[in-house]
Amino acid sequence: MTKAQTKIAIENVYTRRQARLTHPEGHFDKARRFEPSADEDGGDITHRIRTPSRAWPWSYMTACRAKKHCAVLVARWTEGLSVPADVTKACVEASDLMTMPTAMAVAREQEAAHA
Repeated sequence: MTKAQTKIAIENVYTRRQARLTHPEGHFDKARRFEPSADEDGGDITHRIRTPSRAWPWSYMTACRAKKHCAVLVARWTEGLSVPADVTKACVEASDLMTMPTAMAVAREQEAAHA
């Protein structure tokens, strides 16, 4: 994945999470505190962010929607590690987006050669 593709993937994940089109993987306990899944956390969230409390139940959720965390998830995907489905989708879309113009140019060249 190129730097441009990586930036597009990070922006895709971040924008979708901020717009609430996708959500971080995890679960809520009885006190409605969010806990990220193992794929979502990856040692990034639970070690550097304060533990949620009844007064502040969204600390992990907010951190999972941050651009810094989205960048960590995309980096983990490029390393072949397990990540949430929305991150995988964004990375695949970014890869396809950058390769599509190249594929179209090749098709045009082939078409021109046959004409």
